[in-house]
Amino acid sequence: MRITTPPLSEVLVTLERDGIYVLNQILSAGDIEAIRAEAEWFLSAQQPWYKLGSQGPESFAVVSPRSVPHSALDRSRNIATLFSNSFFERVCKSYLGNDAIIDRIIFSRSKASERPITLWHTDQQSEGRLSFKFMLYLTDASEDTGAFSYVPGSHAMMRILLSKAAKQGIPNTDLHTFEQIVDNFKRFGSDEEKAWFADITRHITGDFASDDHFSVAAKQGSILLFDTKGMHRGGVVRHGERLLVRLHCFEPERRNKRRSWPHRAVNLLRMTLKPNLFGWG
Repeated sequence: MRITTPPLSEVLVTLERDGIYVLNQILSAGDIEAIRAEAEWFLSAQQPWYKLGSQGPESFAVVSPRSVPHSALDRSRNIATLFSNSFFERVCKSYLGNDAIIDRIIFSRSKASERPITLWHTDQQSEGRLSFKFMLYLTDASEDTGAFSYVPGSHAMMRILLSKAAKQGIPNTDLHTFEQIVDNFKRFGSDEEKAWFADITRHITGDFASDDHFSVAAKQGSILLFDTKGMHRGGVVRHGERLLVRLHCFEPERRNKRRSWPHRAVNLLRMTLKPNLFGWG
């Protein structure tokens, strides 16, 4: 599977500024069909080593890269080949650190609905870990077919707001939904930050209420790379369906402890005995 990727420096500069970068139509039609077949299998098969679920208009399969048995490797060979490309590893580790891991793969199908797939939110892990995601569109995604939405630059504003809230003893998990973020901007935001946020609320007025100003439309075979601390949501599938794959990457829990040599030795042994599906992280 051959893909053409931009210079890493260009991607990182854009990610730092906007929180999101789009690789437009980097897969061939054949590669898209091969990965789509894998997604269809995971979404339709029931196996004890991964989880099937649904929420609103979305149904999904949640797979741990280390849980895939040898007997099922062919079912994920194409998605594994794609994200084994060193470009994705370098982006993730440049953003989260060299010990970043791919925690899960989510195959997702969303049917037509009047409501968005998810509410406006920022990802907030209880232990405060940073995270990063890759999202591969397997169908064309427009404002009418469930395009993901992201507010450019909001990741940087959230860093500021989270820092201010922490000084007041407010946990990061209390800044998850749009309504919670609004409340805390009113409490702690500077005049400049409030003005920035007021501009955002011309397009977003509630957890679910929004126009399509921030939709990230792209053709099938495109991959979105984004900082999950930025404000985002799943779009509205007004007709048809949306099919995609997400990879969730995290910095490890208790990062300082995990940098000890004994832990690294144990982790190396674990990776040797049960290799990661993608060969990294």
